[in-house]
Amino acid sequence: MSGLPSYADIELAAARIAPYARHTPVLNEPRLDAAIGATLWFKCEGLQHVGAFKFRGACNAVMSLSDRDAAAGVLTHSSGNHGAALGEAARLRGIPAHIVVPEGANPVKLANIRATGATLHACAPTLAAREATAERIRAETGASLIHPYEDYRVIAGQGTAARELLAHVPDLDLILVPLGAVVSRRVPVWPLRTWRRRVKSSRWSQHAPTTAKWVSGVASGSNPGQSTRSAMVYGRCWVAPILRFFKAGAPGC
Repeated sequence: MSGLPSYADIELAAARIAPYARHTPVLNEPRLDAAIGATLWFKCEGLQHVGAFKFRGACNAVMSLSDRDAAAGVLTHSSGNHGAALGEAARLRGIPAHIVVPEGANPVKLANIRATGATLHACAPTLAAREATAERIRAETGASLIHPYEDYRVIAGQGTAARELLAHVPDLDLILVPLGAVVSRRVPVWPLRTWRRRVKSSRWSQHAPTTAKWVSGVASGSNPGQSTRSAMVYGRCWVAPILRFFKAGAPGC
């Protein structure tokens, strides 16, 4: 399901995944604060199920399905965390999961997917091959496709991480979002005062990445054949880009 969620969708997602997702801690490191001259809070999504925030979005999508649709299982293409997240969400609901994975994907991440009980389907390491293989499996099984990032249910689920962060630390000035496995090697920064003014609007798109300022950073990881667009506020930060960002002078809100 394409499109962007409203803030109300994120609220519904938070309630829907509450029995399953971990409410991960928000931590502060005083020594890093002292080095930078600002107070930093880290949303520790590495402690989420399958080790990634992506469980939130996958869980919201899976738990949103009707019993009839869920019975046929779920399907996605992924080289790592989304596949494991969907597999785990499907396991919790007791339905099949099919994950299309590109050749050459990280074996550790493949093992993480297998551990959920999902069925893996290999394909060539291109986006076209991933999509074609997923469509073939969908036609054969009737499984519901849960796209890794172009699905409003997934985006709404990922957004619950920011919702929890702001509930814990409501007076943030900025959210820094390190991006892994992306084409850009920069870090987007959302001015929170602008975000708060717009959060009551009907469409998330009005305060999404087009409002971000960017600073140089370090991206890590790769998804063969995939050009990824960010859909959430990522909870794991790299120290070096943060230090460079604040030493250069953070943009005003």
